[in-house]
Formats: sequence, C-alpha cells, structure tokens
Amino acid sequence: MIPHPPYAEDQPLAHLILTTHVLHRAFQLGTGIGLFAGTARSLFFSSSSSALPKPVTATTTRAPTAITNLLRPSALGGLAGITIFSLLLPVQMWGKQIIEWQDRSWRLLENRGQVEVDQNGMDGMGR
Repeated sequence: MIPHPPYAEDQPLAHLILTTHVLHRAFQLGTGIGLFAGTARSLFFSSSSSALPKPVTATTTRAPTAITNLLRPSALGGLAGITIFSLLLPVQMWGKQIIEWQDRSWRLLENRGQVEVDQNGMDGMGR
C-alpha cells in the first residue's frame, strides 16, 4: 500500500509515486494509440488482392495474421510511450523543489478516480 499522509509536505516516496504513475499512463496511452493505428491500418490498407497466394516454402515467411497486425503496433506504441514520457517527465519537473513533487504525488493519491484507475490498471497487469 502506498503511504498517503494528511499533508503533502509529509508525502514520502514522492518521486517514485509520480514516476510510476506517469510511466503507467504512458504505457496505456501508447498501447491505445498503437491499437488504434493498427486497427486503422488493417481496415483501410488491407492487402486484398485477387492474385492467388504464393505457396509457402522453407524460405518464405507466413503473412501476418489479423491479430499480429493489431498486437505489433500496440506493443511498439507502449514501448514508444514509455520511452517518450520517461524523457518528458524529467524535462517537466526539472528544477522543481521536493515540495512540488510531494504535492503532485499527494494530489494523485487524493483523487479517488485516479486511484481507482491505477488499481484497475494494476489488476489488468495481473498484480
């Protein structure tokens, strides 16, 4: 359980709480964008050709399936989201005092909706 004191000034682990929250959201956002892009790509740029498919030999690879066309962009989007936001968080918080980190992390823990989203995300990851 994450400690949540009554005042922001007493918030321990402020850096860890805020960093974990941002990276968790970055992964979810990147995965969602990747899933959307993969779905759009599958729908709008389908390779429906009238030519007969080539026979599969030992040197040819199989064509990607529909699930592969959705999972690959989702995984790459999640990776891109974590990469981008791991660079943007230090830029955003550069030069901020510890009380600002504590305040932001305390407000995250004070927001019931945000805590519920965090809990559901952790449950979805298989906590």
